[in-house]
Amino acid sequence: MRTNEFGERLRRLRLESNLSIREVADLLKIPPSSYADIESRGYGRHAIAILPQLSKIYGISLSSLLGRAPLTQTIADDCRAIQELAGNIVRKLTE
Repeated sequence: MRTNEFGERLRRLRLESNLSIREVADLLKIPPSSYADIESRGYGRHAIAILPQLSKIYGISLSSLLGRAPLTQTIADDCRAIQELAGNIVRKLTE
């Protein structure tokens, strides 16, 4: 994914959620200017640290947030996939 695609995705999610930059920044406990930088430039110093919180704010999976899955994929979908993977690993280890 191109760097600015991430910022564009965040902006789209924020607007679809009817949130302002300040509101998202407040939820993340970072300055609004830092969040605005992430939206305008894409990944940044703060971006990696706030990925889990962004995922929760927008109610989508990390995979979706990063553009690796459709925006309709939820956190619950990620949890189910992880549980399935863990179950497969346990089965392999006990065979």
